Formats: sequence, structure tokens, C-alpha cells
Amino acid sequence: MSEKTPKSIRRISHSPYQKKEHLQYEKKSFEDLGLNYLDFDDNSQAADFWISNTHFDFSLKNMAKIPKHLSEEFTNLKLIIHPNSGHDNFRTELMTSSSSPMVILGNPIRANAVAQWYLSELFYHIQSLSSHQLEWSKERTWNRELLSDNEILIIGNGHIGKLLHQSLRHLVKNIHIYDPHCKNTEKIDLIKTLKEHRPKIVLVCPSLNETSKYLIDKNFLDLLVPDFVLLNASRGPIINQQDLCIKLEKNLTAKVSLDVFETEPQNFDELLKFNRDGQTTRVRTFSHIAGVYKDLSKGISDYTKQVIQDSLNMSDKAFKSKYSELILQNRCIEVDQKKIFV
Repeated sequence: MSEKTPKSIRRISHSPYQKKEHLQYEKKSFEDLGLNYLDFDDNSQAADFWISNTHFDFSLKNMAKIPKHLSEEFTNLKLIIHPNSGHDNFRTELMTSSSSPMVILGNPIRANAVAQWYLSELFYHIQSLSSHQLEWSKERTWNRELLSDNEILIIGNGHIGKLLHQSLRHLVKNIHIYDPHCKNTEKIDLIKTLKEHRPKIVLVCPSLNETSKYLIDKNFLDLLVPDFVLLNASRGPIINQQDLCIKLEKNLTAKVSLDVFETEPQNFDELLKFNRDGQTTRVRTFSHIAGVYKDLSKGISDYTKQVIQDSLNMSDKAFKSKYSELILQNRCIEVDQKKIFV
């Protein structure tokens, strides 16, 4: 990667929350490295790097629709930096070909923020006091349960799953981790675990692919204890939302926090109707904000800049070693004779 100094970098897509100030900061960051910062439509020169996000569809079908200068540029790119956690917008039929550039994922940028969301929602649902006390109570009673009395199931052992395990392992005796694709994770039988251990708390944080879509459906939900706590800030289609709504209608003690949905933007009315008058809010909905924090724009720009600097200054072998867990192509496996990214 250090054979030739790239001269330009192109931002091909950005999220709605990335305001003008972010793009200006990003532009200056790369100009400080001596790179030209190109917009999507700028065909004044070919870019060496792309910055992408989840709104750009990396499929053969979409690549055939984009401007010719971009489709030609794609095959000659040195690198694509994808400063997002989700990567389900990348299709294996395109990104595993020999002519496709390496993709570096941005999981570390939001991992702490998303893990913090899971923990804050978990403690919200576990604690039974809805507000602080307005006057001194002589009774000093608190009919609450402890995390240590419960079993937790973490689905997905990536950056976020590992952070959650590290954060909770000293508070909870039994934490079960289900990730059939993670090399360093003990393989467990999901259904057997649900039947034998009946975990009350389920933290959903895997990547979305053919093996995780609708992983949580009626059969899964029926194996949980009645007062389960289900949290999802990963991808909406991992949960069959219709099955979940049916479960919430019948089960008045279950608690759920969702930051992602099958369809986005999402009309929250279908879910918030389960919060009965006079009850503590047991269904909480958010607008895909678990990974958002005060300095996110700076975090995205600084991370992307660091990747570029490393690609310029490190040998190809050293670069691939440092980013081995973040190279998209390294996450490609074959399931039922079909390639998927995990």
C-alpha cells in the first residue's frame, strides 16, 4: 500500500445526521494529509480511496447504475473505508471478486456508545423504581431483583458483544454467548441453551446476514421466561417484529427496548400501544441512535484519517495484520454453499 501516495479520496455517501460541519471537518482532515477531497459527482480526477456508509448499495446491480467514472474508479481503488458497524449493504458477489478493493470496517467508532445504550436500557428495565423519592421513607424497602440472580444471553460476540460481556461478567454469574461464526467463541446450541437455562435477559448484537435474519421469532420468544428483557440495537430484521408484537400482546410482563426496526423510519405506535396506562414503560423505542454521541463526527473523521495514514506508512503485511478483524473480506464464510459476511 505504500508503493504510491494516493492523491484523492471520495465521499460517496453520508448519513443524514452528518451535517455540513462534519463534512467540512472531514475535508480539512484529508487536505492536511495532502489529499484532494472529492464529492460523489466530482469527476475531475480518479480517487484512490472511498469513504462509504450504509446508504450506498455495494451490489452488482447498483454498480451498473452509478456514473461510469465511478464504476471504473471502483476497480482501481486502493481501499474503501466504511466507518459504520453494520455492513449488510455489501454483497458478497461483488466484494469477494479479485477486482474488488479491500474494505476496512469502522466497528470501533461506535462500539462503546452502543454498549452503553445496552447497559443503560438494561438497568432501566431491571430497576423497579420509576423515579427518585420525593421525601424520606421510613420503610426503606425496595422490591427489586439483582442482575446476579438472572441469566443473560448475548447474541453476537463482535466488538459490542465483547464489551457487554466484559462489563457484566462481574455482576452476573451466568452469561451465555451465542455466535456460531466467531472463532474464539465456545459453540453452544441456542435452542438447548434457551430450554435448559431460560435466560431472562437477551442482548441482541450480531451482524445481519442469512443466518441471523429472524433469528428471534415465535419459537425463540416462546422459550423465554414470561418477564424477559429483550434489547436490540443491531439490525431490525434479526427480530421478527410481528411475532414480537403478538408476544407483547399476550405477555404483559415482558420488557423491550428497540433502536432498530424491520422498516425504517418506523411508526412507533404499533409498539408503544403495549405501554398500558399507569404502568412503568415496558416498551421503549429509539430512532437508530444507540451509536450516536457528542463527538461522533470527530470520531468518524479521526478513525478514517488514521486508516489512511496507516495505509500510506505501513507495509501491506503490517497493515493487513493490524486491521485483520476489520477487513470485510476476512469475514466471508460459506454457509450451505453460499458466501456470506458475518
